[in-house]
Amino acid sequence: YLNQVNLTAEKFIQNPYGYDEDDILYKTGDLVRYADDGQLIFVGRTDDQVKIRGFRVETGEIEQQLSAFPNIHSSLVVAHEFSNQQKRLTAYLIREGHNEKLNDDDFVAELKVKLYELMPDYMVPSSFVILDSFPLNLNGKVDKQTLPIPQQTTSTNEFIQPEGDIEKILASIWANLLDIPAQEISTNVSFFELGGHSLLVVKLINDIRIEMDVKISYKDIFIFSSLNQLGSVIEKKSTRQTLLKSFDESNEDSTEEMEW
Repeated sequence: YLNQVNLTAEKFIQNPYGYDEDDILYKTGDLVRYADDGQLIFVGRTDDQVKIRGFRVETGEIEQQLSAFPNIHSSLVVAHEFSNQQKRLTAYLIREGHNEKLNDDDFVAELKVKLYELMPDYMVPSSFVILDSFPLNLNGKVDKQTLPIPQQTTSTNEFIQPEGDIEKILASIWANLLDIPAQEISTNVSFFELGGHSLLVVKLINDIRIEMDVKISYKDIFIFSSLNQLGSVIEKKSTRQTLLKSFDESNEDSTEEMEW
């Protein structure tokens, strides 16, 4: 484990059944039992390791990265399984202090951009929940069962129907990429709350270029992740690109007249 000496020593141990000092075993954390025919049957996990999109993920590693950021007092990462049987990571954060210039939405947007630079996309949580404190059980430990589960379709209780051609086209693109009905996508929903990740971001940028002839940057998707925010960015860039195109064309006509 990179830069985690204690965890490496805990997981990679000397083989107690071997004679060679270099014979090392890895403690996978899988809990199994023997069947009557001698086969090993997987029962569960002895730790918080989960499988996300086919990759084994240690939630503790993500928590360690999050806690290293300034203005984060505590962090907790939990995997939730939604109706489509896909597990998605949710990060629960307690912010340290209060920064009026950076609200929770902007704070999370900047955090996502930095996380995608530090770790593989499948390790970056799909949802982020800011809490004042973590719920505790009678033993004083974090009660993960009572943590609020983020909505799969929208970040608020209010559903807002997409309006205008841009938002409707964008909702259709999201629906195709995320395999969900377009009519269930609210304008205040985050692309990442619905299960979006960096591989889909690349496809999203390409689809927007094809469908609306607008170039959106990778960073735009993370900063303006809700449907209405991204729609506003697309509208502004579309207007600007149209003006630039008209300007270029008018210059070409002037040049042709001068040459003629």
